[in-house]
Amino acid sequence: MKSKPQPSRTSKPAPQESQQPVPSPQEKPAQALAERDRWLRIAASPSLSPKAAAWAASVARSYQAAAQLGQKALDYRQERDQNLQKVLLITPSPPAPPPVSEQGNPPSSTRPETSA
Repeated sequence: MKSKPQPSRTSKPAPQESQQPVPSPQEKPAQALAERDRWLRIAASPSLSPKAAAWAASVARSYQAAAQLGQKALDYRQERDQNLQKVLLITPSPPAPPPVSEQGNPPSSTRPETSA
């Protein structure tokens, strides 16, 4: 008697794609501040119980902290990149040299003498 293989019971369903794109590190602090403002408006709603309003205010404080930490991370990253450039003596790229003339002679730094 042949038995069919049973699917694993521990297998998880495939994760669904999130509909919202992942924000960049530069966008995260601004999004956290927008969420903070949203929860502050909710906390100020007169229809909420005092307990629910306190909970919403706590969520707003959490988003405020997330925004501050995100900004601090961005500042650190920028400072680290600048320090790394100093240590490695990386300077901005110089402008591109002028194109070589069709004659194949490189431009000279001295003025060519003219014969009369």
